[in-house]
Amino acid sequence: MLPDFNHLTNKKTLIIGELGSGREKFLANLVKQAISKGLEESLTIIDLAPELIMLNNLELGGKIHNYT
Repeated sequence: MLPDFNHLTNKKTLIIGELGSGREKFLANLVKQAISKGLEESLTIIDLAPELIMLNNLELGGKIHNYT
């Protein structure tokens, strides 16, 4: 299921999950939705993810800029 930015408007949101769970891709989708609504000036993102690494052809970690 894709996230819907409308449910998060005017809220503080913490995205958590295990390594390889897709947190950054989830966040990237939310950011793209916010930008499409002209809300990029209202966003603050604190990205604590590790740098992107490849392990057995699997992408692990990665900052938001790797997915936007």
